[in-house]
Amino acid sequence: MIYGAYRKWSWLVDPPEYLWPVYSQAFLKKLFGRRVVIGWTYLFGIVFVAAMFVSLWSTLAGGCRSPKTWALATTAVLTERNRERHDLLGGREHTDENVREKQQLLREWWGVTDRETLLAALRWIDEEGHRMEFDRVVRYVATRSPEELVKVRDALKDNAQARQELEVVLAHHAKLGDKSLLGWDYSRYITLCRWGYLVGYLTEDEAWDQIMPAARRLQGTFDSWKDLGENYLIGREFWSQEETERNGRLYRACSMIPPARGTVVPGTWT
Repeated sequence: MIYGAYRKWSWLVDPPEYLWPVYSQAFLKKLFGRRVVIGWTYLFGIVFVAAMFVSLWSTLAGGCRSPKTWALATTAVLTERNRERHDLLGGREHTDENVREKQQLLREWWGVTDRETLLAALRWIDEEGHRMEFDRVVRYVATRSPEELVKVRDALKDNAQARQELEVVLAHHAKLGDKSLLGWDYSRYITLCRWGYLVGYLTEDEAWDQIMPAARRLQGTFDSWKDLGENYLIGREFWSQEETERNGRLYRACSMIPPARGTVVPGTWT
């Protein structure tokens, strides 16, 4: 409309007056003249374009920065590693094959076979998680001299997992402080809720009721997506020496790349 007014298209700003009963532009011309029609068309076009931009911005902002989308993004490293979708609560489409695969994964890695065992796993993470063991090792380290810690490390040469836990604590506990492994624990907590919804152990409302408080705790603890992602990776290294050796580099790579095309992840922490 703006361009048409500028080019003075006759059908837009100078229509025949006999069309006034059926065409608003002709009606305006009959009442106020051609100059008013031109000015009105400019104004209407500007208002229309402004409204279009406001609508587009609201849609994009709502899609990329909604609290629920933000909450799902806290699981981004594992979601990306599994090649799942960041914008679906369940991470995948709800198909029989996807449900069977996720049920098997929950059973093998978590001992989760139904709603009750899922809720028990969530309670364990909420009340203890791996941060409890991490903090225990931190307290142990605080009571030992550097010389004693060297001896302890050497004594654990045949226990790869225990040595890994000690090494991770020594490398990171001062930097992590009170955060401990909360990012690792609660990113997994939210992931479990997503998978529990996919396989039918939680309803959609139940999943969100579990997810949102955990997401708010993560937001209140960490300063950035990088901060959260690094905590997740440290927690994973503490959790399993074997898995870190096997594919830790792949998880590190996932934390450094943008989400796959078509996914929705907020661009800022807040």
